[in-house]
Amino acid sequence: MNIKDLPIITVTGPTCSGKTTFVHQLMDTKFEHGLRFGEIISHTTRAPRPGEIDGKHYYFVSREKFLDMRIRDEFAEIVDFNGEYYATSARSIQNSFEGYQIPIVIVEPFGAEQYQKYCTEHHLLCISVFMDVDHHIAVKRFLNRDLINVATEKFLSRLDTIYNVEQGWLEAQPWDIIIASYNEMNTTTIPVLFGNWLWHFLVAKDSGIHFNLKSKYVLDKTPKRKK
Repeated sequence: MNIKDLPIITVTGPTCSGKTTFVHQLMDTKFEHGLRFGEIISHTTRAPRPGEIDGKHYYFVSREKFLDMRIRDEFAEIVDFNGEYYATSARSIQNSFEGYQIPIVIVEPFGAEQYQKYCTEHHLLCISVFMDVDHHIAVKRFLNRDLINVATEKFLSRLDTIYNVEQGWLEAQPWDIIIASYNEMNTTTIPVLFGNWLWHFLVAKDSGIHFNLKSKYVLDKTPKRKK
């Protein structure tokens, strides 16, 4: 399988839907077929949260530095979320490909759209994953976070975003893969299912067989939640 055949994976989901856990599980899983995933570290102008490390979770940069990189057209996508900028560099994507890793990046819906456009323009395959979660569960997980150093205004803004913005993300666009009910019971099985599905998809594609990605494949290994 050639480098040019490797896709870019975008992962989108509401606050506390398990995006980061999913990505790290994919990267830590040793697949028998040899697929390797490499997380694209995004740049952001927001301040680090407790426990976050520069260069590992994000590249934390000043607004001035970010805007300078933007002027030099170094980013594949840029998002303004909750008053802060987030972006990933085109160089980081290429570095992942050159290391024979499948680039995987966490983005908001608008960022996912930009990646689709970027991949179309550069003749790359982009597969979008959406992590679905009940907003009541999302709020409960959010409240269990270490929020001691979060200002009241910022805290209320995040809650408002969970209730009034992120609930509409599932229908924002035709996601390729929807992962439902991602929790502590299936944090290891879901990444394995996804990795194996992706392998078979790429093998079929390499053989000239094409899937209709926009048919919304759903991965869910837990009972459906009651309405």
